[in-house]
Amino acid sequence: MPESPLRRARLHERELLLGAATDVVEASFGQVVLNRDYPGALSHNVALVDAEVTAEALLAESTAIRQRAGVDGCAIWVDQKRWAQSLSPGLRAAGYRPLTDLYMALTESAERTSDTAVEMAGFEEIRPTIEAYWRQTGRSAEGAKALAGRATTYQQACELSFFGVRDGDTYVSHCEVYRRGATGQIDSVITASTCQGRGYASAVVIEACRYLRNAGCDFIFLCTDAEDWPQQLYRRLGFSDIGTSLAFE
Repeated sequence: MPESPLRRARLHERELLLGAATDVVEASFGQVVLNRDYPGALSHNVALVDAEVTAEALLAESTAIRQRAGVDGCAIWVDQKRWAQSLSPGLRAAGYRPLTDLYMALTESAERTSDTAVEMAGFEEIRPTIEAYWRQTGRSAEGAKALAGRATTYQQACELSFFGVRDGDTYVSHCEVYRRGATGQIDSVITASTCQGRGYASAVVIEACRYLRNAGCDFIFLCTDAEDWPQQLYRRLGFSDIGTSLAFE
């Protein structure tokens, strides 16, 4: 039976997570994947639930594992929707909030071109833009620097690229691209608040898609908040819904 697009996307994300980890600990419900270098990053510290388990048992075991590693907290990714629904009341009661992620794959594009110049950039070139974004969310300068560096950990598991739009000497919009074989993921599409509404996000996504197609990718996807507006932009750029998943943070 052929692998579904949603399954392919989620397996790709899992491989990135595992490849970036400093610790992978087997648990009764699956695995706890940790990164001691980024102990506060929920993107890099995750309990992977691959079997039925109660919320109480899941939290007790995952908390003990992460605390031994000195990690502040873990997100929870649940493989099956029915397990996620069963866990939801207990996890909510423990202070976790459910997040519905919408997965979208490139099928055809209604806006294939853009007049905006987009460049492939190195991480150190794009780092100031990423740090500025995190500072705008209230993070300290040190916290923003740490959060910006997380993407580099994926280099152990994929080809990592950045695409950006400049305004003078500064990148004001960018996205990250993770390629493994014939699968490409576009992530962290961010535009400075002072430059929104100019089509920059569309431009970087269009260029990232072009790059991935030319690199031989037959599957290009992204993941976005199912309750937020960017999905509308991605549909205009040729992405179609392939499914949702429920996570907890």
